[in-house]
Amino acid sequence: MTLAPMGTLQEQAVKRSYATRKKHGFFRGWIGYFAYRRLIISGEADIRMMAFTHPPELKLLWADSGHSVALFLDGQPWAFVDEDKNHGYSKGILRPTIGNTWDQMLFEKTFNAGGASP
Repeated sequence: MTLAPMGTLQEQAVKRSYATRKKHGFFRGWIGYFAYRRLIISGEADIRMMAFTHPPELKLLWADSGHSVALFLDGQPWAFVDEDKNHGYSKGILRPTIGNTWDQMLFEKTFNAGGASP
């Protein structure tokens, strides 16, 4: 855990831990820091990390009803919100612990075609 690379949230946790150690004492502050960092690491493990060499092209596609929307990333469907389920779905979610994984059948049903494009 201490050797894992730190993401943005983890970097914030490190900064907060300094204040916590001063306020609650060194030992209690470190325990809180490691518990919080473990929580953040487990959450970040469920998200697909992406690196872009150029600014991504983002487009929205609205369903015929106007209440569901899909996000296209560089021309490919990446995420959508379904009005009936009242949930969002994303290809960036690897496990359904912090969100909903991609549902291709629901995407096709909601946007009336598998080859939908913005």
